[in-house]
Amino acid sequence: VQSFANEEHEKKLFDVDNQNFRQTKLMAYKTMAKSMSVTYMMMRLVTVFVMLCGAWFFLSGRIELGEFMAFLLLSNVFFRPIEKINAVIESYPKGIAGFRRYLEIMDTEPDIADAPDAVELDRVVGNIRYEGVTFGYDPAKPILNSIDLSIRAGETVAFVGPSGAGKTTICSLLPRFYELDGGRITIDGIDIRDIKLDSLRRHIGIVQQDV
Repeated sequence: VQSFANEEHEKKLFDVDNQNFRQTKLMAYKTMAKSMSVTYMMMRLVTVFVMLCGAWFFLSGRIELGEFMAFLLLSNVFFRPIEKINAVIESYPKGIAGFRRYLEIMDTEPDIADAPDAVELDRVVGNIRYEGVTFGYDPAKPILNSIDLSIRAGETVAFVGPSGAGKTTICSLLPRFYELDGGRITIDGIDIRDIKLDSLRRHIGIVQQDV
């Protein structure tokens, strides 16, 4: 962002997202406020109704003062579970939304996985072959097209070319960070797709471009 003096543009993008988030929060708080207000008013109206009815029954001699007070207290005790249920109803959508996101992540199948009959790579000599390797991040636009390459054990190879030519991609295909669109890569004559991922990557040392 700073390299391209793009701060103002990014601020505008952030402001749009921030405003959308703010509007969503305001809608949520308004809904919660309405729900809590209606619940509170209903409970207080019930209390007033009980007091009026109790007072009328007491004045007409149908109940004693103690009975009136007991019924008033019991009606207030009855509100406690209603308040708890209301709190649960309030928190349930938040919890279920988070739980669904969690399940989506946990249910995500990896793009690259071990073959059912994958083997352990015990001892490595280090002969590497790329045979007709074709790959593209977008299958319709291949970056590498029918690459043939042979690297003998102990040999040092450097890839030279302009940015975007596929140098890093060639290296990333060996530890199976991406799956080939065509061809195959072998280590000591074994197709890397027939080797267990952890076993394959355990035998490869990587020095990142950005250290």
